[in-house]
Amino acid sequence: MLFIVEVGSGILQRVFHFIPLVRIFSGLALGIVGIFTLVLSIMGIIYAAQGQARELPLVGQIHIIK
Repeated sequence: MLFIVEVGSGILQRVFHFIPLVRIFSGLALGIVGIFTLVLSIMGIIYAAQGQARELPLVGQIHIIK
């Protein structure tokens, strides 16, 4: 799920890069999204290293494959 968020963020960043005023705000927002996904990735690595199967905050509630 985090991979899909990062790909979507990258696509939005490429699209908004060509709009001068929006580039500043989208850069800040997408930077925050990048930091958020980094933190969730680290949390997932820690849970996996401890042998725990836990859902990640916010993203863990979304199920693509049932």
